[in-house]
Order: sequence, then structure tokens, then C-alpha cells
Amino acid sequence: MADLISPGVQVKEKDLTTSVASGATSVGAFAGIFEKGPISQVVIVDSEERLVEIFGKPNGTNFAYWFTAASFLMYGNTLKVVRIETAGAKNATSNSSGLLVKNNKHYSDGDGTTGPYNDGSAAVGIFAARSAGAWGNNLKAELCATALAFQHTVNTVVSRMTVDAQLAAGATTLVHTAKPAAAPAIIVGDILYLQENNGQRYRVTALSSTTVTFVRYPDSVATGTTGIIAAGVSIDRYWRY
Repeated sequence: MADLISPGVQVKEKDLTTSVASGATSVGAFAGIFEKGPISQVVIVDSEERLVEIFGKPNGTNFAYWFTAASFLMYGNTLKVVRIETAGAKNATSNSSGLLVKNNKHYSDGDGTTGPYNDGSAAVGIFAARSAGAWGNNLKAELCATALAFQHTVNTVVSRMTVDAQLAAGATTLVHTAKPAAAPAIIVGDILYLQENNGQRYRVTALSSTTVTFVRYPDSVATGTTGIIAAGVSIDRYWRY
């Protein structure tokens, strides 16, 4: 439209939008095999990123299913996905026996055949992975249940663990007296303090009877104790975390 050459009113429309939002014009449904995520539950996925976040990445077993779902999400933004229950699928558990917990509802309400499991009745240990599959095998859980499990030191316990025999500088193992009945035993991963004036700590790497193998903590190029440790020195132990 040309500009006016005499006084008057002129109306112009300008589109200031930078993009056009795509509505959920196409909704798909898909059931497939995935490495993680809830089983037998409809989950709405709106992007490939969300597909990875909820159901994991493709692998040598599920790539055909995964890329089919991902291809739909390249052109649509609403896909209802159900993870199929596969033979032998189990959630990793802290007692290593495994147990299939399909989804949150199965955990809290059961499915009419198995569960619920939120009352601890499964007897598979105190922890279980959130979803079934080998993906959960990479999880590690540590529990610190008491004040003494957190730390057992000469300042808090009269009866304490001590070094049995003198250690030479650079020693990487020690033998200690039997632990007090009220205190937790030394375990792999614990942090020990042997009363050295420089404050050096050591991390337990192995146990054999009452023999403790350790490395400097935090990790250091140097190995073993920084100096001579006298017999009878008290051992302070701390939870690793």
C-alpha cells in the first residue's frame, strides 16, 4: 500500500511473530523394547530428548524399536510410548537377587498378581533400581544408619580400635585389635586417621581377617603411611561419604 500524500488515516498490519507453534495435530502410539523406564505404562513423549531421558539410548537389542519411535518424533510432537515387558527383566536389588517392579503403580498398589512392594515385603534388600534392566546394575547405594557408622573416633568412644604393631613409614597394611562391640567394623571404603600430626587420612581398599590394606586419601602419587605409626595408636574411622 502506498503512503498517503494528504492527511488521512492509514492502517498497516505487521506480523511480529518469529515462529509458528505446532499443535499436537498427530498423536502416535508405540510399544517397544527399551533399556530402562516404566514397563506396561503409557508415557507421553514429546521429543527425542525426552525419549532418551525416560527410556534410554538405543543399543544392539532395541535399535529397531528406538529409531522407529525417534523417527515419528521428528515429524510429530506427541507419541504415547509403552515399554514392553521382556522375559527375565528385573530391577537390580541390593541383595543381588533382582525383582521385577514394573512401574510406580506396581510398586505402590501391585498389579493384581504381584506387589505391592512399598511395604518392604519383597525381602530383596533395602534398595532396588527404579527400572528393570541391566542399566540399574551400575547403581551403588551406601547407607549410614547410626552416628557411630558415620564416625568412630577416640573423642566419641572410650573403647576403641588400635594399631597392634608398629608400622614403618610407607606401610600399606595394618593389623588392628578386635572392634568394640558397640562400634561398626572397618569396611572397604572407610577413611582412617592414625593420629599423624600432618592430618593424613587413608582409604581402606581391602580387608583380610583383621588386616587392613589402605592407600592415601585423597589419592596421591606417594604410597603408604607418611611416617612411623607406633603400636597402640588409636584408629579413627569415618564413613567414606
